[in-house]
This record gives sequence, structure tokens and C-alpha cells, in this order.
Amino acid sequence: MNFQIRYINSIKIDESFLPEKPTWSVRSLLPSTSSKPIITQEEYKSLLNLSNLHSTSLEDSQLIQDINILCYFVKHIQEVDVSDIEPIRNLWADGVNLSLSEEKEEENNKQVNNKNQGRELLRRASLLHHEFYVVNKAEN
Repeated sequence: MNFQIRYINSIKIDESFLPEKPTWSVRSLLPSTSSKPIITQEEYKSLLNLSNLHSTSLEDSQLIQDINILCYFVKHIQEVDVSDIEPIRNLWADGVNLSLSEEKEEENNKQVNNKNQGRELLRRASLLHHEFYVVNKAEN
């Protein structure tokens, strides 16, 4: 095989067009130690209160750090330009793994689903905090 060293955008690639050396690191997707936290202690406490979860002060600092790392990572995903990408309608080819049902059943399902969505659920919630549901604490 006649193989030449090729460069794409000054990155050396092999015969399979793969970079010969790593071009980036996962660490570049993580926040630096000096970066400002995305979720504050107060916001974390508010989220715990809304979900009726409990944690110890030892867990708090680690969870806040983990949430901030995840939020920072998600920011990189949100920065990807997807303006010219068509949304996925489904993961399977049309007609594959789809249940074929009568139109009446579909209409009934839509009516049931509409009753169990969004503002309708808020109207039926027994306990609210601002515009959020409040979950009752689980008894052990």
C-alpha cells in the first residue's frame, strides 16, 4: 500500500483518516477549579426542598460539585450548532416496532394524555410551591 502522511487542518492522520495523536481531552470539557459555580448552595437547598429530599452536609458539598460539573459539561453540548439539523421523529424506520391501532383508541389516548399534562396537572396538584409541584415526603 502506498501510504503518505496526510494532514487535515494541520492534524497528522493515518491511512484510516484518524488522528495519530489525541486532538482534545475530556478534561477540556470540565470546569477549572477557579470557575464560578453554576448551582449555588441556596439553589441546591431550594431544589432539595422542592423535591422533599434530604442530605447530610457531607453529601451536600459533593453533590453540589457533581451538579456543577454536569452543568458545565452540558453547556458544551448546548453550544453545538444544530440549526441545520432536522429533528429526529423516531429512532426506527417507519412501520418498524410501531403498534398499529384504531383511530378511536388514539383519540382516547390523546384525551387521557391531555388530562395528565402541564397546567392541568398543576391545577389538580394538592401542594404547590410557586409554579412547582411539591412531593410529599416518603415515610420509611
